[in-house]
Amino acid sequence: MADHSEQSEVKIVSYNMHGYKQGSVLLPTLCKDFKIIFLQEHWLLPDDLDKIEHLTNMDFVCFSKSAMDSRICSGVLAGRPYGGMSILVHKSLSTCVKCIAKRDRFIVLSIGDVVYVNVYFPVKKSDDMYKNELICLLEDIAATVSQTGLDKVVLGGDFNFQCDELSTGFSLLKKCLKDLDLVCCAVTN
Repeated sequence: MADHSEQSEVKIVSYNMHGYKQGSVLLPTLCKDFKIIFLQEHWLLPDDLDKIEHLTNMDFVCFSKSAMDSRICSGVLAGRPYGGMSILVHKSLSTCVKCIAKRDRFIVLSIGDVVYVNVYFPVKKSDDMYKNELICLLEDIAATVSQTGLDKVVLGGDFNFQCDELSTGFSLLKKCLKDLDLVCCAVTN
């Protein structure tokens, strides 16, 4: 990356793959149009994470996390795979990338003076359980972002809620953003 102005013009996209096999068809097209790609639900096992990078013609550096780690450690796999996240960064930006955190539900990178956070939030279950899970997740994300010392943050991904005032998830997210002194760009009111 030559200078900050080049980074400020970076195109970003978020894409829920709904499984590697289903979502892999669109990924090469996204790689032509975007420099940073947030992926959710690739459903890949840890040993298969390199499949994503190979789809990019090796033009991207891939930071991935499988949600299947603990399930594999517990023995025989049964049922369908789930979860998994990646952030793909075009090699033209890769000299200044730092991986800050990779968790089951979020990945945080810094690229120059900007923090990029890809999230895959839980689906709402019972209100109390969902609220507690989301509060813990948002606290972890806030602490991770704060530790970078950077104040430019791009947060994207699959939030699994509507961005409206009636949504518990959206209300909790807005509070977290306010605590970090960030503004939600998806809302116009």
